[in-house]
Amino acid sequence: MDQPDHYREKIMSEFMWGVTTQKPSRAKAKKMDKICRDEGGYGLHEVNVEEGAAPGLNNGRYQGWFAGPNYGSPHNGDLARRVAERIEKECA
Repeated sequence: MDQPDHYREKIMSEFMWGVTTQKPSRAKAKKMDKICRDEGGYGLHEVNVEEGAAPGLNNGRYQGWFAGPNYGSPHNGDLARRVAERIEKECA
């Protein structure tokens, strides 16, 4: 989803949400990433997709989260809600 022009210049930082340690299948992770990007986020970020690939992060265990531009409230909550609703509907 595109934000109005006046928001594009006021990105405060990166908004991150939906942290999980439950590793999805590769197909599901790709679909979750696409949904996030379609809704205006940056996508699903993952570490330790292969156990221990980055031992200094989350003790080498899988961790994933979504990220997007930080436009503040209510835009951040709206983005997180849209992504969650689509994932629940399309990835069940």
